[in-house]
Amino acid sequence: MEETALGVAAASWGVIMALSPVMQIHRMIHLRSSRDVSIGYLVIIVVGFSIWIAYGFALDNLALIVPNTLALLVGAATVAVAVYFRRHGKGGSGRLSSPEEALAEEALSRERPSMTDKREGE
Repeated sequence: MEETALGVAAASWGVIMALSPVMQIHRMIHLRSSRDVSIGYLVIIVVGFSIWIAYGFALDNLALIVPNTLALLVGAATVAVAVYFRRHGKGGSGRLSSPEEALAEEALSRERPSMTDKREGE
């Protein structure tokens, strides 16, 4: 019984962990840049998820299969978004700048008043 409960808890937390890269996808879309994301790291993680899925099938263990399959899909989506913005990001130059430059751009975009702010000030 304890083993089953631990498996359910681990699988549940695994699903939460699998969905966590969605925050990175959101940030890349918001910044329209993936400059501060390591694509190599993400690819290594995705390969790891594939191995865990295979292991889960070998053991016929849904607690391994389900969260790692979800993580594989979200990880692959994260890689796809990162690659897209490396090719089609802000400026379209394909130039990769440092994470500091990306953060500076984000700060500047927050400081610029929007059209709504200008209308409210009038």
